[in-house]
Amino acid sequence: MHLQATSISDAWYRILYNLESEAYRQDVERGSFEHEQYRLQLPWLSVEISHPLKEMIPVMPPGCTAPPPTTMDYIQEYFVDYLLGGRLPAENESYTYASRIGDQLPKAIEMLRNTPNTNQASIVVGRPEDLDLEDPACLRAIDFKVHHGKLDVATFWRSWDLWAGLPTNLGGLALMMEYVSQETGVQTGTLRAASQGAHAYGYQIPFLKARMGKTE
Repeated sequence: MHLQATSISDAWYRILYNLESEAYRQDVERGSFEHEQYRLQLPWLSVEISHPLKEMIPVMPPGCTAPPPTTMDYIQEYFVDYLLGGRLPAENESYTYASRIGDQLPKAIEMLRNTPNTNQASIVVGRPEDLDLEDPACLRAIDFKVHHGKLDVATFWRSWDLWAGLPTNLGGLALMMEYVSQETGVQTGTLRAASQGAHAYGYQIPFLKARMGKTE
């Protein structure tokens, strides 16, 4: 499934609208909710968001009984602590995204400043040793490109929680795009994301139905 959207809220709504018709059911055999939950998983998802800094918080209709999937405060915290480098891994964590992104991001920014037409400003988040982890990194790569004077960002996700993860993840990446744009002196462009593991867990289906107005 490929979608073109104007905002993160628009993208999220379009994905949820198509989820039940496009997804297949899969029992969770490894990782989060192992042998406890099923998920509705999309065989493929790619999304392009033309204005990622506008309407970042998903719109919830009046009277909707589902909890909001994120807040602006949480998105800002996610950006600062989990992407930009404000928080180190806790004792029970093998890594954070920031612990892997931190050393690479300044190099990518400098590369974009000096050679804006580069194809090499790409940050690798996933590592070979992730295959040995109980909870390997979901975010695998972040790629920066300058097209026609605007910064585009593309990401790939190994696994992607559409309800509890995607709105916050994309919001944090939009703030990262804004930060890199300011550091390199170019305008923000298109935010792209792709995954072969985008899904909603069984316990989230009532929330999804409520948001889409499919419950009484």
